[in-house]
Amino acid sequence: LFLYGLLGLLLIPFLFRTDRTLKIWTRVIYSFFTVILVFAASSVVIFERLLPEEVEFEVDNAVSLDDIMRDGSFTEAIAPRLELWIFGIATGILLQGERLLSNPLEELKLERKIKIALLVGLPLQLAGAVIAVLNEQSTKTSEGTYIFALVLCFVTAPLLTFGYVALFLRWMQGGSKAVTWLRQAGRMSLTVYLSQSIIVSLIFAPWGLGLFQEVPLWAVLLIAVGVWAVLVQLSNYWLNRFDQGPLERVMGLLTKGRVRS
Repeated sequence: LFLYGLLGLLLIPFLFRTDRTLKIWTRVIYSFFTVILVFAASSVVIFERLLPEEVEFEVDNAVSLDDIMRDGSFTEAIAPRLELWIFGIATGILLQGERLLSNPLEELKLERKIKIALLVGLPLQLAGAVIAVLNEQSTKTSEGTYIFALVLCFVTAPLLTFGYVALFLRWMQGGSKAVTWLRQAGRMSLTVYLSQSIIVSLIFAPWGLGLFQEVPLWAVLLIAVGVWAVLVQLSNYWLNRFDQGPLERVMGLLTKGRVRS
């Protein structure tokens, strides 16, 4: 949430800009930093080929978040996570796709965006994920391959985002129960978001059940989806009895009395 808040502050200069201005900025920033990331990934690959011993030394002796999540403490995870935040700032600011909702709903051409996502975005995302997983499970992992897979996923993410949002909008137009049951969770999204983070942390981290890297990937996926589904259902129960989620109530109290324009 800290990182999201920081990214939100960086968007302030773009408030009240025209759609044309925003589209130009997003395309320029996206293209420029895509080139930078591809160059960085290529440089790592070349460095690995020319100086493999030095690369292996750095990787083998680095204390990563994975190491901490296996047998470290909560406080020991702070420094590696800060490194991830710094990397996230460098990439998350920049690899954001164009705006989808700048036009009225009837002008969005939802069917076309869904097809592009399924036929282009989804295969590329799957390719990046497969490359990353195979590299991690290899006896000799490659930092360059990992970065290339990461870049591929980041660069193609907007295509898949278009598809997700367009698909949800299409379902909303039809009043499909596939999305309407999520409405209450959206009303208390802060509570659901933080609760999911806390619960999953207690399941996988060493200061909880310590299941990190102890269960297969399919089980990790089931656990994550299960936790999310339970929280969505609890949101429905909660909002049938209260007007707001607990953390939304706290935020309301903290911002009470502020002037709204």
